[in-house]
Parts: sequence; C-alpha cells; structure tokens
Amino acid sequence: MADLLALIGLKRSTYYYLEAHPLNTSSDNKIADVIRQIKSPQFQTEYGYRRVTTLLHDQGYLVNHKRVLRIMRQNALLSTTYNTRKRRYNSYRGTVGRIAERVIKRDFQADAPYQKIVTDVTEIQLNDHSKAYLTAFVDLYAGEVLSYHLAKTPTMSLVMRPLKSLSKHRGAIIHSDQGFHYQTPMFINTLKDFGMTQSMSRKSTPVDNAPIESFFHILKANIVHHKQYESFHDFKVVVDDFINYYNNHRIKQKLNGLSPVQYRQLTTESVS
Repeated sequence: MADLLALIGLKRSTYYYLEAHPLNTSSDNKIADVIRQIKSPQFQTEYGYRRVTTLLHDQGYLVNHKRVLRIMRQNALLSTTYNTRKRRYNSYRGTVGRIAERVIKRDFQADAPYQKIVTDVTEIQLNDHSKAYLTAFVDLYAGEVLSYHLAKTPTMSLVMRPLKSLSKHRGAIIHSDQGFHYQTPMFINTLKDFGMTQSMSRKSTPVDNAPIESFFHILKANIVHHKQYESFHDFKVVVDDFINYYNNHRIKQKLNGLSPVQYRQLTTESVS
C-alpha cells in the first residue's frame, strides 16, 4: 500500500481521510436541485453564487460560497452577464436653465431613508419601431425605488409625476444629471416647494450618478436584453412587476441578505 501511495503521490493520511469521507456527489446534486428552484422564479435567474449562498443558508443548507460556485459552474447555473454597451440616452440640451451644484459629490451613503435620492431618465427600444422612456427616483439608503414613471415620450410629465409623489420627504437631496428636465423652473420650483435640495452631476459624467445607472443596468439585463415587446402596455406590465420584485424580493449582500424594503422596515423599526 505504501509503495502504491508513493507511486500516485498521495499521502497516507489523505488516503484514509478520503476513505472515511468520500465525496458526497449526491449532496451536490441535491444542492444543485435547490439552486435551480431558487433561480426559477421570474427575475431570479440573474442571481449569482453569493446571493444563492445566502438563500441556501435561509433554507438551512450551510454550504460555503466556494462550494456553491463550484456546483453552479458544474451544472451551468451561473448567470450570463449583460455587458452590452449601447449609446446612452442623453437628455442634455445645453444650459437651458439653471445648473445646480454637485452637492452629493459621489457620497452615495445615507444614514437614514429619504436623505439622498437619485434620479435619471433612460430610453428603451421596445421593438423595431417604438421606444419607451423610464424615469426612477431611487433612495440611496437601501436602493429602494421610491417612485417611477414610464411614458412614450420624454416630456416634463415623465419626471414631474413621480417627483410629486415624494412631496412628504422634506429635506431630501435630489440628485440628477444636467438633463433639460432638471434645469427647468417647473422642476426647480417644485423642489423648493417640497423643501428639497437640488444636486447635479458634472456634464457627461455618469459616474457622478452611478447608483441610478446601476439600477437601470440591472433592469435592462432582466427585462430588456434579448427581448422585444409587442406593445407599450406589455412592457409596462413587466416594468411594474420587476420594480415590485426589485423593492420587495431581490436580496442584496450589502443589506445583510434583505431586500430594500425589508431592510428599510427592519432598520427603521429597530430605531423607533
């Protein structure tokens, strides 16, 4: 036996350990089945191995994230990354109104809900002949989408409708790019009426508003990439479903494995 182990380069202690603890492939197969169940609901196909590990722990499977990664690789369960870089929608039309100061300055941390809110407009190609425009207001505390609106054209009502639903959050900083919507007296005066502070990114600097860019990227990876929609109504139904999922069910590692709404509710309840 000693000569055979020496021949294959295996330590005696390793041999006896493997004899007593054979690789549990059936257990791996069981975990793979559970992972398939985790990734089967709509929108959760995007989940990577870290989110999957958290959900496995929630179900009582105390597995290491490295093992989860290995199982997902072996079973082709890893998500494909959406990295298509198309031309960004740009609502900048020059200085057509007032440019606000860059108050946020890439400080995207917030100590409480409704302190810092970021917003932007994005364009979505629905099919070969029609587009849609989506605006969202995202709270930097937990990444919750506080309000949003989808329209066929990027008019002022696209941004004003969701803004007006935030009127109770006095004292909030509203951060955007220098798009024409945000330079208008209508938008600026509404912020003043609501007791809010306006903040703007530098011209042509998307990283100054990275959180909203990230949200739009995630949304498009889930419901736009490689998909076409027959009608604006069909797309709106999917957007509504996705944002409900994003707020209430999509867990985040930095939120201790909770969704944005769960995290906000838990932390605000503990403070009160």
